[in-house]
Amino acid sequence: MYLIDLNNRHYVTQMTYQIEEDLNGNKVFSAVIKPTKPNLVFLENLEKMWTLVDDDENFYKVVFVKKQGEGKLLSAEIRAIPSFYDDFDNDRVYEEYNRSLTAKVAFDIIFAGSGYFYQMSGDYYAIDWEGFGGGSTRLEMFQDALNRYGAEFTVMGQTVFIKKLIGEDLNVMYRHRLNASNIVQETDATSFWTYAKGYGDYEGDKEAGDWKDAKLIREYTSPIANIPGIGKRHAPPIKDGRVKIASVMDANLKRLVDESLKISVTADIHDLTKQKYPIAQTNVGDRVFLIDERISLNEEVRVVNKSVVRDWRGNILDIRLTFGSQDIVKRHQASLSNAAKAVNELFSGRKKLPLNALASEVANVTKAILSAQTELDFTNGIIARDPDNPNLVVMLTSAGLGVSQDGGKTFRNAITGRGILAEHILAGTITAGGNKRIDISDGSIWSYFGNKLTMNFGQYSLDFYHTDESLIGSFGRGTIPMSNGSTYARGLNLLVANSFFDIIHLRNDVRNFAFRTAAFNIDNNYTAVAGPQAWAGKSFLGLYTDAELWKNNRRTDQACMVFEQTPTEHNTHLFFGGRSETGARKAGTFGVIYNDSEDTSQLIAQAQKDRWWVRQLQAGEKAYVSSTSNSARFGVSDNTYITINDNGYVFFVVNGVVKHTFSPD
Repeated sequence: MYLIDLNNRHYVTQMTYQIEEDLNGNKVFSAVIKPTKPNLVFLENLEKMWTLVDDDENFYKVVFVKKQGEGKLLSAEIRAIPSFYDDFDNDRVYEEYNRSLTAKVAFDIIFAGSGYFYQMSGDYYAIDWEGFGGGSTRLEMFQDALNRYGAEFTVMGQTVFIKKLIGEDLNVMYRHRLNASNIVQETDATSFWTYAKGYGDYEGDKEAGDWKDAKLIREYTSPIANIPGIGKRHAPPIKDGRVKIASVMDANLKRLVDESLKISVTADIHDLTKQKYPIAQTNVGDRVFLIDERISLNEEVRVVNKSVVRDWRGNILDIRLTFGSQDIVKRHQASLSNAAKAVNELFSGRKKLPLNALASEVANVTKAILSAQTELDFTNGIIARDPDNPNLVVMLTSAGLGVSQDGGKTFRNAITGRGILAEHILAGTITAGGNKRIDISDGSIWSYFGNKLTMNFGQYSLDFYHTDESLIGSFGRGTIPMSNGSTYARGLNLLVANSFFDIIHLRNDVRNFAFRTAAFNIDNNYTAVAGPQAWAGKSFLGLYTDAELWKNNRRTDQACMVFEQTPTEHNTHLFFGGRSETGARKAGTFGVIYNDSEDTSQLIAQAQKDRWWVRQLQAGEKAYVSSTSNSARFGVSDNTYITINDNGYVFFVVNGVVKHTFSPD
């Protein structure tokens, strides 16, 4: 163990220290540094923000120093937190996100440029965010994301592992008078509820009065409410307009109720490591068995807090564990400390690693393998077991190779004749041989036929290639220009490169396109849309203004154009006017407009509710009908016509000359 000062000078230290760690929460290193010969080298200069490195090469930041005299010499009390917490608490994300984010996208935002990397497993719902980022620290955002997506985490070096449930199901038993003492069970029912109601899918602030307009209202009642002495105990309602999926709200309500009864057990653990009993290897999040006949306790519990005291040689002096009932406390809300603010509000509401992250994981694995002390057992195959942590087992038999973290109870990583089973695979390149292969490297996937690249997926784009290896098209992130001269970048583009793109119907082994856009030579430079192949002589192609109105019984009750094929006809229908989404009627017109110039246009004709207006009407080769501000004109050309004024006068004009005039009298 050593300390690093602010000028990167290293000092070996001797100290008895304590590490206390909460499930999904804080981890604190504390110690009193005595004035021993190695410690006196630096004790006088020791100060906050020094870095401490423990025997497992975990880095901590010293955040508290208290010096005091000890006889004629000096001692110091220190507290330190993992560097991950300190780094994340002193770095911020300034861009603000107000939209739905998958868990992967959210954690990508949090970790981008931080120097840390993450591995995530499990399935998570996408969640609507308001004000995500916007100057918040990475630690605040990390805590919010863990709580809202329902995840837990552990840190190893520069890599953060995010899972639905951390820890292992261990074959470990803690029993009174065997390896545990001072077992104390506590039950806290001060905030115990059996019923909860939730409001979601509404606009406005989370706690504003808009929750009364919620489109999603759900309830949950615990079976415990059927016990006469308990009944229905109402929890504070969940009000979150960002929740729009019933199953998400149901899960939140159930968690709120089921975790309201707080049951915890504390125990002093006796280190029997030297007697080959796997005690000190229990970690926060592990599920173990706890037995104390005196208080009728015999159940599987989960380690939610672990406090270990070690001497300067690393020998365990004291272990104290806090357990939570597995039936009730399946996941703790993240409770990471941060200096900027205390986040107390309960939020209700899925990469290939870059090479630098891969290097970090290689370092972790290499260190673990090279530093391992191993015992071999040849009873059934070859069993390699860590003598300091019997939970770590590697077994080699004729059936395969397995790696276990729970003493051989389960093998979640294995190689057998059936293939490879792995929770996580980290690799620079994975290649399958043969004529067809896939390469995976540096965040991308390449597909080959022979030596020819056929497809590439990664880094915001999916690219397709022709047999001559030229690009056919790409699907990925794109931009569109805005009227103010800027661009909008949150969207998808389908790029077709000197080729065509089809959307095709396949029926009875016959392929017909519904949409085609082509641009690869002068004769194939077009876009076409078609209805499907006629069924019993019937099909149609429609263009509608409102998809919601299209759901109604009369789909054409809106502005739309329909091309229809019947067994005997091909028809074109144009509709205007129609129903609004509230059920009221809307007026409408159908206009024909000519663009005179870059800046102006004029109405040529317009259909209204009960009339048809045209600027000038030509019937056949020689009949013209037009109007002026005060007359109607009928003629055979522009200078031979009959005019009727609004005052009743009639003029006969031939070659531009008035030949006859008739008055209304």
